Amino acid sequence: MNFNSEWNNFIHRSENFHWDINISELNSTENRPFYETLYKLRTDIINFLKESSLSREQILKYIFSVIYTFIAMGVFEFAYFLKGEPLYDSVYDSCLFTSLCMYLHNTKRIDGISLSEFTYEKSPYQFNVEGTDNYCTPDDYPNLLTSDSTSLRQKRYRLLSSRPVYTRRPQWSAMSEDSIYEWNLYYILESNSSLAKVNEWRINHNLTVDEFDIIKETHKRIGNLNNDLTKALGAEKNNNYRINLKKAYKRYISKLRKLKYENYLKLQKVLLSYHCEEKNFMV
Repeated sequence: MNFNSEWNNFIHRSENFHWDINISELNSTENRPFYETLYKLRTDIINFLKESSLSREQILKYIFSVIYTFIAMGVFEFAYFLKGEPLYDSVYDSCLFTSLCMYLHNTKRIDGISLSEFTYEKSPYQFNVEGTDNYCTPDDYPNLLTSDSTSLRQKRYRLLSSRPVYTRRPQWSAMSEDSIYEWNLYYILESNSSLAKVNEWRINHNLTVDEFDIIKETHKRIGNLNNDLTKALGAEKNNNYRINLKKAYKRYISKLRKLKYENYLKLQKVLLSYHCEEKNFMV
């Protein structure tokens, strides 16, 4: 076996995902011992599975359990999450769920749709519904659809790019299949309540106009809560850095005090119930 060839093939498996291959190559160089151990672990798993008769579900659980143990044993603080510890079941299930979600979100094997397609199909302006004022064919996008799609793109970028890990996807597949259902709620909470599709959603969920307005306002306040702090923390560390950080903290406290806990709970109830409505999303 040509180890170098196998090693390069192992590292370049990241090209099967919407990841930056350059970062993968850099990490594999800077953390070579870790990746070599991971490579050996992969080989051991493959050899074991060749001799086993596990079902596809059992194979998935076996692979994840081996990787989970490998990661947990590699960090001293993670010893609390190993099998036999009180936190094991909860942490293991959470990591399994998150890992599967990230796989579905980042894999290139499942095509997504462009933000323009998503806007056409899901916008409360109902561009895809014949007989409505804004109806158009998929090949004839009006200015309103373009504007709506641009607003969505900017909102997504501000939200996703502020996270520690931001996976860029090509424009034609910007909205991954697992995100389509989630981001449909964006239109419900961000759009004008007078739009027929938004108002219909409110009625179907037994919310009064006042209750719905409170939920939307709370969602907006939470979205803006950390803006000043994030900007201040990311600014150049000059003589005014600490002063500006204190000012940003005061603005944060002012915003936080305007949030009512009972309204926050109402918003969370809406978010959780929305995800539970779609059984395929929960599978």
